[in-house]
Amino acid sequence: MMNDDNNSNNNDFWTAWQLLDPLLPTGGFAHSNGLEAATQFGFIDNGTGTGIDVLTFVLDIARNTCSTLAPFVLAARNRFDSSSSEREEVDDISAWSKENAILHAMLIGNAPALRASLSTGTALCRAAVAAFSGDSSRISKRLKALKQASRPNSRVGHLACVFGAVCGILGISEKITIRMFVYVTVRDACSAATRLNVVGPLEVAAILRKSTKTMEDMCEEAIKRGSDVHIAAVSAPLAEMFVASHDQLNGRLFNS
Repeated sequence: MMNDDNNSNNNDFWTAWQLLDPLLPTGGFAHSNGLEAATQFGFIDNGTGTGIDVLTFVLDIARNTCSTLAPFVLAARNRFDSSSSEREEVDDISAWSKENAILHAMLIGNAPALRASLSTGTALCRAAVAAFSGDSSRISKRLKALKQASRPNSRVGHLACVFGAVCGILGISEKITIRMFVYVTVRDACSAATRLNVVGPLEVAAILRKSTKTMEDMCEEAIKRGSDVHIAAVSAPLAEMFVASHDQLNGRLFNS
C-alpha cells in the first residue's frame, strides 16, 4: 500500500506529464524559436555542408531560455507556491503582473519573441483552467485569477510568468518546473527542425537526447542564480537575433 507521500509524488508526475504533453493546446508548435530564420539565412546546415548543426543551435536556445526566462519562471513559481497558503492572492497577482511588465520591457525590441511569449502564455492560461480547475476550489480560483489578469495584446500573460505560476499553483517543485520549461522550449524547436526538413524525425530524437546533459547543467545553474528577474539577460545573442529577424523572411511557416 502506498503512503500519502508516494500518492502525492505520483500525482505530481501525472501533472507534470500533462503539462509537457503536446495535446495541451498552448500553440508552442507554431513557433520555431528563430530556427526558421537561421535556416533561411544559411546559418543552419540543412545538407549543404555549411553552417552549424541543429544541436548547437538548439543548445543556444536552451542557453537563452535559462539566462533570460528562467528567473521569471522561478519568480512566478515561488510566488504562487501552493505551500504558501497564507499569502494574499490579490498581492500575488499584482506583483506577478509587475514581473510580466518587466519581461515585456525586455522583449519590446524583439517583436516576434514578444508575440510568441504572449500568445503561448495566454493559451497556456486557458488550457490550465480547463485541465486543472477540477482539482480543488483553491486551484480553480487561482488559475482563473491568472486567466483574468492575462490579456492578449497587453503586457500581462507572458509564457515564462504563466508557466511558473501554473506550476506553483499545482505544487510542482522549482527543480522540475525549470526543467519542464527548458524541455518544452527545446522540444518545440526540434519539432520545427523536422517540419522544415532540416533533419529527419529519427535524427531529431537523437539530437534531443544528446542535449539532455548540457540542458541539465544549464538548469542547475539557473536554479543557483535564483529568481531575481533583474539579472535576466541574453547569453546567446545570435540565436536571439534570428528570432528578431523572423518578420524579415519572405516566406514563413512559423510565427517566430
